[in-house]
Amino acid sequence: MILLLIWIPNSSHASASSQVEHYIIFMESAVMPKVFPTPFHWHLATLSSLEALIYSYSHAIDGFSCALTVAEFQALQKSPGYVHSIKDLPVKYDTTHSPKFLGLVSTPGRSGAWEASNYGEGVIIGVVDSGVWPESRSFDDHGMDPVPPRWKGECETGTQFNASSCNNKLIGARVFTRGRVARNMTITMNSPRDEEGHGTHTASTAEGNFVEGEEESFFGYAPGTVKGVAPKAHVAMYKVDNGSFTSDYIAAIDWALRDGVDVLSLSLGFDDCALYDDAVALATFAAVDRNVFVATSAGNRGPMHGKIHNGIPWVLTVAAGTIGRELGAEVKLAGGGASVFGRSIYLGSYSTAEAPIVFLADCSSATEIRRRGAGRVVVCHVDKHTPGDPFANLQKNSGVIVGAIIISPSIIPDAALYFTFR
Repeated sequence: MILLLIWIPNSSHASASSQVEHYIIFMESAVMPKVFPTPFHWHLATLSSLEALIYSYSHAIDGFSCALTVAEFQALQKSPGYVHSIKDLPVKYDTTHSPKFLGLVSTPGRSGAWEASNYGEGVIIGVVDSGVWPESRSFDDHGMDPVPPRWKGECETGTQFNASSCNNKLIGARVFTRGRVARNMTITMNSPRDEEGHGTHTASTAEGNFVEGEEESFFGYAPGTVKGVAPKAHVAMYKVDNGSFTSDYIAAIDWALRDGVDVLSLSLGFDDCALYDDAVALATFAAVDRNVFVATSAGNRGPMHGKIHNGIPWVLTVAAGTIGRELGAEVKLAGGGASVFGRSIYLGSYSTAEAPIVFLADCSSATEIRRRGAGRVVVCHVDKHTPGDPFANLQKNSGVIVGAIIISPSIIPDAALYFTFR
């Protein structure tokens, strides 16, 4: 008998020990050896390879972001100057009688903030978001002062974005992708150009220039002059894609502080994150210490108790509330039938006697909507337990059905209102 012993290495242990994690490392700059000319050189020397370093920070925080194995991270924790670390987590974006409520509008006997500040003239607002669409009329520089001499930023070029994209209104634009590149993620638009619209929306809300014309309305609602809260302020965009990581986010704030912004607008954040591990809190502390005003968003998870993020003592956290108006609509049944009141962005008056109504439960099947709803007004009952996306199913059949009536105990997402029927 021959006894054959085969040794099988523990592949799971080997792979775990060599697995790379991404971290944000906080360092004590006071202990940096004088032999290093800059924090970047010190951070690089602290790591075992150039490839491990993602960003070096010296304004928003003192430290760097890196990719390390477990063993390398444990060794780093023993290095002189190491203070704290957090995981490099994904960042999530957040999405109006506001001018009057904020005291921007002058009233008899009282000068509003718009008049007192000349609409934010000379202020530089840095927006960390999904980028900017420079062709938007909100970023036209008519009536704007020249770029302030103190401005140190630049207009980075890239895919569908060149130096001429910037002007006296949009005075700077940068893009931050190293956190995603370190994970071998695809970069579809390697430039400050906005692919999602979120950054263009938030930037124009904060400091969009005056845009006049009767065509400037939303499906006919609110026609007239469109403007941001500070229409004469300058804007600089620091692009961080949705789904990017903490490392990119801190780098964006770090460069905004280097460039010389007066205000930071941050409509993104982290849910369920302790203050001492929250990159927004840690990076904005340095901003406030430099007399930079910081406005952040409260998140999209309201109105339940304890659901805001960016609840940071040293920043202004902004949340939306209910408003005293609605986009109303009325559906009248033919033959002197009942009237039903609801919401819609459709401003027209549509009448037909040839469109029967059909109830299709929760409209969870696009196929069923097409089969039974063709040429009819579809009625759906939608709640939080509805499977799939009934609004997407309706949109797929928008050329087949006449219209839709949604019955819901909760607020219907805005996205559900952004398409029309035949």
